[in-house]
Amino acid sequence: MHHCASPATVNTSAPGAAEQCAAGIAENLKMGITAELQMAGRPIRALPDPTGGSFDAAGDFDRLIERPDRDWPVLGSIDPYGETRLVPAEMGPLIQEIDRLLAQARPGPEQHGLARLRVLALRCSQHDAELVFIGD
Repeated sequence: MHHCASPATVNTSAPGAAEQCAAGIAENLKMGITAELQMAGRPIRALPDPTGGSFDAAGDFDRLIERPDRDWPVLGSIDPYGETRLVPAEMGPLIQEIDRLLAQARPGPEQHGLARLRVLALRCSQHDAELVFIGD
């Protein structure tokens, strides 16, 4: 995370200082992609979290899916700025991609986000539901 001083105290004469500050602000404003399970157009709430408790949506996996790649046909089809809806028939390939990505994920929020996404995909595969990705 970037931290910038107030505009009055930023030393903009330092090489790249203003650009670095602007980049940090832009990164902090980025919301990222979230995924939620919907049935009949309504979000499903309080799903069992793999680490305990419950959750409503999954996120924190943007870094792993932000570039289209033929190795990730399902995740590569997600619109990072709009809405992408996946149906139960697409969950098998999605779960396979998630399982492969879990090995590449950073410990912490990224792994946790993928584990939650896997729960959503499994639940979607077992019900008449949609897995909805909501972009930035």
